[in-house]
Amino acid sequence: MDKFFKYTILKYRPSSVLDEQVNVGILFIFFDESKVVFSFPKSLSRLSALYPDINLHDIKNYLAAFQSRANKLSNKNLFVASVSDNLIEKEFLKADANSFFFSDFKAGVYDSIEKTVDHFKSQYFAYFGEYLETARKGDDYLVRKFTDSIKKTDKVKFFSKEVRLKTDNITANFDYCWQNGTTNFIKALSFDLKHKESIQKKSGLCWFEIAQLQLSNQTADKRFDFLVLPPNDKGLFKTYENALNLLESITVNKKIVTESDIPNYSSEALATIKPLEFSFS
Repeated sequence: MDKFFKYTILKYRPSSVLDEQVNVGILFIFFDESKVVFSFPKSLSRLSALYPDINLHDIKNYLAAFQSRANKLSNKNLFVASVSDNLIEKEFLKADANSFFFSDFKAGVYDSIEKTVDHFKSQYFAYFGEYLETARKGDDYLVRKFTDSIKKTDKVKFFSKEVRLKTDNITANFDYCWQNGTTNFIKALSFDLKHKESIQKKSGLCWFEIAQLQLSNQTADKRFDFLVLPPNDKGLFKTYENALNLLESITVNKKIVTESDIPNYSSEALATIKPLEFSFS
């Protein structure tokens, strides 16, 4: 027999005027086990990167208080009363709370509480970084392949390594930068991962960073070159193709370079490279 649960997403909104929202918590009600669970990311560093002026200490205290209250409501004597329609306002947040608010409840079925919570955390907290899976052949594998193809030439000095572009909200890291009419930023993206959710998160995070650079007018006269590696698992190829389509959808000057094309890409770079006019740090 199916077991049912309800869940709602806690969102943080630093400005009601701008109405920007970030998922910072998930509240679950598991009816068969009479259990209320509140979960939030272990690290909120990405939140402070997005909104430098926020008080992370206060936010962590709020989230910890929500978790403590959920644990208390799991007591059998409190559970029946806690699942009423006004659960949120009664037990967690007043309706006029400014920075925090819960989404409408959604329902689902589950087998394991632990697996269900972990799945939703990986979906909703992807941009906090702790749920990104480590690739089997990682980004460093692609970087080494590119490095090996340029390091024996006298033009290697024209490439700048480990550069960053910053906005008020994010810092985007790139493996190399080089110039030949446009300033080209290389980012290695290995999708040799075990789960489709991990591929989706990694491509989504890259999309988010480039979109933020575009919003802050930092993409003009630049090209973004993505070195990509497909998953070893053929069952994930469709998800990989969707990830590449997401990268292609970014409306900036860009180039997607597969592992097999790295030698040709390197040759093109060495044939056309010029000394960098600016330094990046």
